[in-house]
Order: sequence, then structure tokens, then C-alpha cells
Amino acid sequence: MNLLDWIEPDVQRPVLAHELTHALQDQDHKVDDWIRRGPAPKAPGAEDDEQVAARQASIEGQAMVVLVDFELLPQNQTILDAPNIVEAMKAGMSLGSPLFSQAPIYLKEALTFPYTYGLDFEREVLSKKGKTAAFSGVLKDPPISTRQVMQPETYLAGERIPAMSQPEYGRLLGRKFERVDEGQIGELDVSILLKQFTDEEAARRLWTQWRGGYYYAARPRNDPGAPVSLLYVSRWATQEGANQFAAIYGSSLSKKYARLQALKAPEQTAAAITSNVRGEVKVTIADPITHWDTSEGDVFVEAHGSDVLVMESFDQLTAARLRSVAVRARQFGAAAGR
Repeated sequence: MNLLDWIEPDVQRPVLAHELTHALQDQDHKVDDWIRRGPAPKAPGAEDDEQVAARQASIEGQAMVVLVDFELLPQNQTILDAPNIVEAMKAGMSLGSPLFSQAPIYLKEALTFPYTYGLDFEREVLSKKGKTAAFSGVLKDPPISTRQVMQPETYLAGERIPAMSQPEYGRLLGRKFERVDEGQIGELDVSILLKQFTDEEAARRLWTQWRGGYYYAARPRNDPGAPVSLLYVSRWATQEGANQFAAIYGSSLSKKYARLQALKAPEQTAAAITSNVRGEVKVTIADPITHWDTSEGDVFVEAHGSDVLVMESFDQLTAARLRSVAVRARQFGAAAGR
């Protein structure tokens, strides 16, 4: 551990308490390996993006609790007694340096997530279950997703959302495409996306309805200059939530593509229906835009029940094949869950 000789020791001591907490964690759990694979040994390469992010937040959240308690010790207070100080500390993290303030929102949110949300997660477990559960308990039974970190009540309730079934898109696409990347899209990822295209309150209401998601990115083989094609499936608690997310995602396309043309206009003649005895009228748009022509090819954003299917830069024939497989996987998963 290196200390900075140009910073006063009193300023460094809380940080030292934070880092020594990591040393204590490492004595029993070998932190680097624990973050990648969790308490149960797994084969190399078995890391899960969402679980890794959640375990990273647990480790940093514990160290942040110790840091705050160390600073509050002279006032005979703890993190549970001083919520205002905790909020001020989190706000200070987001200020950062001029370089940090100019960074893309995803980088800023991903870098601060383990410290801000991790701190809130550990404080909530500490408050509801006590010190043993918040420290050794979390190390033995860590959160499994960014959702559980962002909403500690789901962790405390033992919520387990099964992973979505992800078809073998690489086999479906064949040799025409080569895989670029694939993985999960969790609640943290969705929250960052929503914050960019709607207000904070609306974003928070919607992202708590996240129930799963994955992506598969590919590029036409032997064409490094071609745009990356994206397939993204997200699952929501309700069909209404899926419709809202699809609408927000569709509205974001104008900021992403230099050219954007809707190929299917919304139906403007939907009949008005009376919604209750007071005579209030509700008008439903029956057929929202789902298909665009862009500077990088076709884009589809479609709600299928409580799932949203996004396909960007795939040709229409390939998109139709992907849609068939993705929707079939959704129906199979729904049947299996009953």
C-alpha cells in the first residue's frame, strides 16, 4: 500500500481504514477471485457480469461503511445515525475531477456504482439484519445482480429472478456474421440508458420494473468497416412497462443515427373508449412505430408481451429469423415458468 506524502495524514487515515478493510476481506476470501467467481469455486471463464458487479459493490460497500464509521467515531456516531453525512459523501463522489465530469455517463455511473449503491446496500443490510449479516453474511451469500444492490429489499427478501433463456444466435447467424460480444444487460445498465432519455423520476419508476435482459453483438464476417449489429432482449414486470421502455428506446434513436426514417407510421384513428363511469375517455395508439431505416441499416424495436426485442443493423431477412427464435424462446420460458 502506498501513501501520498503530499496529503496530510489525517486526511489519509479514513482511506487507510477503507483499504485495510479490503485486506481483512482478503484474508478469508481472496477478494479478487471472490469477486470473479463468488464463494463457490467455479471454472475459469465462468464469470457472470451481473454477479461480478454485485459482488464488487458488496466489497466496496463494506469498506465504505468502515470509512464512514471511522470518520464519525469522534462524534460517537455511526453510519446508521448520520444519513445526511452519507448523502453528502455520495454527492461528493459524483463531482470528481474535470476529466471525470466530462466522461460519458456510463463510465461515471459504472465507476461510482460500487461505492454509492454499494454503501447504501450495506447500510440497509446493516440496519435491517445487523453487523454479522452485513459483513460475513454478505461474503457468504452475496447479492446476485445489480438489481439486488440497487434495491436491497429484494436481496433481504431472497428474491431470485431466473436468467433469461438465450438462444444460440451464433449458430443461427452462421458464417455470415462473426460474434463481437454477448452478455447480460442488468438493472444498472437499464437505469443508465433511461437517465439519458427521460427524467430521473420517470427513469427510476421504470428501471425498478426490470426483470432480465441480454444482448448479442455481431459484425458481417470479413468486413471490419461494417457497423456492429445488435440484438437486445429485455424483460419487464408488466406489458405496460415493456411498452414504455420500447417507446423510450425508440425515441433515443434520433440521437444515435445521422439519418433516421420511420417506415411504419403510428395509427392515428384508434377509437376512443370510455374508461370509467365518470365518462373519462382513454385513447390508445394501436400501432406504434417499430421499424426504422437508418444510416446504419434497419432498426426494429418491438414489444412482445412483457419482453422488448431490439435489432439494429441486421438486414430484414436476418432480423425475421432472429425475431422468430427470440419470440419462441420467450414463449418457451413463459411456459416453463408456469
